[in-house]
Amino acid sequence: MINRKFRLMIPLVMLAAGLLAGSSAQASETSFEEEATGSELPQIAAMSGQFLKLEITTTCSDKGAIFKIVNRGEKWPRRGVLRLFHTDNTDQMSERKLRLASNQKVSFIIKKELLDGRPLGLWIEPEWYERSFAYDARINCN
Repeated sequence: MINRKFRLMIPLVMLAAGLLAGSSAQASETSFEEEATGSELPQIAAMSGQFLKLEITTTCSDKGAIFKIVNRGEKWPRRGVLRLFHTDNTDQMSERKLRLASNQKVSFIIKKELLDGRPLGLWIEPEWYERSFAYDARINCN
């Protein structure tokens, strides 16, 4: 069984109450490397600004690929789009809009029949912040 745990920090852009009035705040993104199989230590991507913090755990089981997402930061100000891709050719498999409260958990299983032996990638695109495309988590359950 493969178990990978990631922590992802996404800058939160505050538009309310003129917090950024007159300033052009830009956040720099730092990539992270996937950790070794079976390790329980999270990898952390750090960025400047205020953070939205996610903990993403991926696991392979006899049923398929399991994704568990926990919002370790504040309540999201707007929705985000969770997108699943086949990473071997970046075909989008599915997407869902969601809005997470602080410490809210979301989990789902992609059934083995749908995996078809192909690797998957997860990317979360917040509506309140534009970020460049990069997988937030990957899993390969061959």
